[in-house]
Amino acid sequence: MKSFDDITPEIAEVARSYDFREPPDIIVSAQNWLAMVLRWLIDFLESLHITLPGSADSKMVGALLQVLLYAAGFAAGMVLVAVALIRVRQIRNNKRQSSIRGSATESLLDSAGWKREAGRLAGASDWRGACRALYLSLLRNLDEKKVSPYAPTKTNYEYWYALARYPSLQLAFRQLADTVEAIWFGQKPAGPDDYSRCAEQLAAAEKEASCVSPVGEP
Repeated sequence: MKSFDDITPEIAEVARSYDFREPPDIIVSAQNWLAMVLRWLIDFLESLHITLPGSADSKMVGALLQVLLYAAGFAAGMVLVAVALIRVRQIRNNKRQSSIRGSATESLLDSAGWKREAGRLAGASDWRGACRALYLSLLRNLDEKKVSPYAPTKTNYEYWYALARYPSLQLAFRQLADTVEAIWFGQKPAGPDDYSRCAEQLAAAEKEASCVSPVGEP
């Protein structure tokens, strides 16, 4: 008869190196709770002479726990999507309301007038409004120089696209527009440093605008 080698030492070595870690208490509690619920459900169905296949063993509990975790993750994802949609809707409403309120008054001032308004708002520590006034001064400047017609309903992208034939001016406009948009629509707190940066960007854009020929001229 063939004899087998004694592997007792190997088994002992494996046992000594085995590092068993207890599962987190919350998982154990959840499994116990699910097992209790399943046991109660099975007992209730058996009292009605309804028999379910299988039993409330650990495998079933683990499967149900996994399903519950997936369901909780899905629910959390849906909540995040809903919050994001609400935020996007609020931003769009703010833009629409700002456009409606501004269109009635923005046509009253020229580029110099908007600069004075920016100084007045800065003096009142309304840095957000002052930055936007500098931006409107640039839009008026482009219109007065016949580089790009002014229209309260035009978007930043439309202005940027219209300046495609003037790359340097287009870049200067984009820098100021991005700064002001982050402050005006992005709920970014504004301060004196933001106003100084917008003033510098406006000066750079005005310098570029003075070097281009009006639309329709060589």
